Amino acid sequence: MLRRVRAAVRRVPAVARLLALATLLLVAAGAHTLVRGDGPATWVALAVAGIAIAVVTGCPTRAWPLPAIWLVAGVLAGTTLAATVSASGTGDTVAGRVAAAAVAGGAGLVAAVLLDVVPVLRARGSGSAT
Repeated sequence: MLRRVRAAVRRVPAVARLLALATLLLVAAGAHTLVRGDGPATWVALAVAGIAIAVVTGCPTRAWPLPAIWLVAGVLAGTTLAATVSASGTGDTVAGRVAAAAVAGGAGLVAAVLLDVVPVLRARGSGSAT
């Protein structure tokens, strides 16, 4: 079933680009809501929806953009939020949420880059051995 869905999406490049953009926006919204502190139900639902669309449709073809956008959106949300809460004294909780988003995004980015690079390196290694 997944192959048919992916093939159908790739036959129409405009749909593939639209779905890739939707996945990136959903993951970015998830990181933003995590930093804002809207509750785990909101950011988990957004992140899972974005990742599910990416897995089902095969967009994007590389894994690293999703954790990269998570990391960027989390840091940007933290910097804009830190300026507004610095006077209220709740900066410690915001810093903790930004740190959690940064750690999750960084770990995800390292894992995704390895997921993207290891097959390429294996293919190069096996191609040169023959």
